[in-house]
Amino acid sequence: MDETDEARRLVEHFTARGSRGWPAVLDDLVEFAIEQMAVTGLRVAEHTDFFAAIEREPRLLSRVIGLSREREQALALLVAHREGVDDDDPRARAVVALFSTLLRTAIERILRPGTTEEFGPALHNSLVAVREVAATPPLRKDNP
Repeated sequence: MDETDEARRLVEHFTARGSRGWPAVLDDLVEFAIEQMAVTGLRVAEHTDFFAAIEREPRLLSRVIGLSREREQALALLVAHREGVDDDDPRARAVVALFSTLLRTAIERILRPGTTEEFGPALHNSLVAVREVAATPPLRKDNP
């Protein structure tokens, strides 16, 4: 099975899980990313070369940002479809934005020189940290 077939299988698995609530969407996206990374791999040298190329040719950065936005929009549509909500539901966009941030920070951590942390645990640790922060009750306005 090639990477395209494997990616299609992962998307089908994600959608087949069906709606189980918004917290489950985030968990399922994390698992999706871990499974996808197992298929495609993440090689530090490739990312180092990629960032070096962007530094040499800054116009590449705008193209990468554009592609990232397209992927996030497609993922938000996939989430909305799975959850049975309108395509422009703000929760679908919010969960994808949060997931993208988790993904980016996990990748940054594993690409640090000298790190031994692997992608899956780094991504799970980021998810745990966000849940811990989000579970904190808001401060009262009269108690800063």
